[in-house]
Amino acid sequence: MQKAVLTLALLAAVPLGAQQPQGMDKDPTRKVTGTGALPAGWQLRFDTPRPGRPEPKPDDVKFVTMGGGFHATSGPAAIYYNPKDKAMGTFTAQGSFAQSKPSGHEAYGIFGGGSALQSREQEYLYLVIRPMDGGYYIAHRKAA
Repeated sequence: MQKAVLTLALLAAVPLGAQQPQGMDKDPTRKVTGTGALPAGWQLRFDTPRPGRPEPKPDDVKFVTMGGGFHATSGPAAIYYNPKDKAMGTFTAQGSFAQSKPSGHEAYGIFGGGSALQSREQEYLYLVIRPMDGGYYIAHRKAA
């Protein structure tokens, strides 16, 4: 049996497919010049691209440490996480994040409670915020 763990991480430009609220379907994925490198221990998982869009590559994002936190510049939608960041049992999670300038992406946010993140059986809970109106969306992504 696989255990679910809490992993708080960045969720960048999440396309929500058929689950998305109205108005979140116009995400213009922009080209980003990245390095393909991530901070030590971190991993990334791209969302499945929309029909007609190319498969994303690690060089399409930039995710670096900055001060006491992280800075993401993302083209394609992805989640970033460090598998060592886990919590079991009763816990409280707290964090803050900000969008430093408009990105044109439909949403950004955090995810938690993930398992099997690199497999087809991936599952996690996520919260996204729409920068255009401050609306938010909380959902559970589970592989079909």
